[in-house]
Amino acid sequence: MSRVKARLEAAGFKLPPPFGPAGTYVSYVETPGYVFVAGVGPTEGRSLVWTGRVGETLSVADGRQAARLTALNALAILDAAIGLDRVQACVRMFGLVCATPDFTEHMDVLAGADEVIAAAFGPQARPAWAAVGSPCLPVRIAVEIESVFAVSSLPT
Repeated sequence: MSRVKARLEAAGFKLPPPFGPAGTYVSYVETPGYVFVAGVGPTEGRSLVWTGRVGETLSVADGRQAARLTALNALAILDAAIGLDRVQACVRMFGLVCATPDFTEHMDVLAGADEVIAAAFGPQARPAWAAVGSPCLPVRIAVEIESVFAVSSLPT
């Protein structure tokens, strides 16, 4: 087992099985020193887990759980692509929260994803990130996250 997976499990997280894109885009792109992971949501395989709008049908706690699962999905894609032990840090995370127009706690929701990244790679490897509200996301998912990871050129 990789050391990153061991840290995740010690923190109570388990990677879901990775799955491919839901459209005509690619799941990730690797360039020298970085891997860009396309937007992913809170699913288990192709099954939708967290749908709806935070502030309407979902609570902030529900949204945070959705963000945790979304981050785990991004890591599952990354693991299948290059292996998690090559990751040095998550350098950027952009999150969309499906929420009502008056909802203002987007950062509290996306903090769930930040917790997963810190558990996986350590607090020093946490990303710069933004959380933005949206009235609707694809297939009614509650959260969508796009991320960028700094990686070593060779497996460690």
